[in-house]
Amino acid sequence: MIGYQLARDGFEVQHILRDGTVRTHAELEAEMLEEFVDKVPESNLFQPDVDHNQRLEAAYDQLNLRIVRKLAGKDRHFDADEPS
Repeated sequence: MIGYQLARDGFEVQHILRDGTVRTHAELEAEMLEEFVDKVPESNLFQPDVDHNQRLEAAYDQLNLRIVRKLAGKDRHFDADEPS
């Protein structure tokens, strides 16, 4: 999630993936939007002002939920509904 903030601050962020390929942060964000297309709001008749940044934030929220669920499956003591 460091790349997220660096990109927001105007840096050109590149990620080295497990297979050794290099992808830009923008490419990975575009893939993330595609992956969560059904869970990310789009402009429509009822929400005409949904912009790209709002869609990205919603996609990041979905990614974070996936990470929490994955961690919860590995650690039975973790409960996402309990306050920390």
